[in-house]
Amino acid sequence: MVIYISGAITSDFNYKEKFKQAEEKLLKMGHAVLNPTVVPPMFSWEQHLHIDYAMIDICDGLYMLKDWESSIGAKAEKKYALEKNKKIFYEGEC
Repeated sequence: MVIYISGAITSDFNYKEKFKQAEEKLLKMGHAVLNPTVVPPMFSWEQHLHIDYAMIDICDGLYMLKDWESSIGAKAEKKYALEKNKKIFYEGEC
């Protein structure tokens, strides 16, 4: 499966390491991974979300990190993914 990682970024100074660890876990499970932290920080929040939606369009599902509910962006990504009939997986459950 192609899996997109979703979680808090703006409020977490250690977000890159958190996303990297999730990516490594998913890769070891045999998935292709889309990690939004590779998008350069020069873009606005709205531009990032637009890019994130494009990534979600080509994935099979989302992997929601434990802190996703504290993130406006992650909540928007989940809503968008559900509208596109993507599978949702939660950290700690897989």
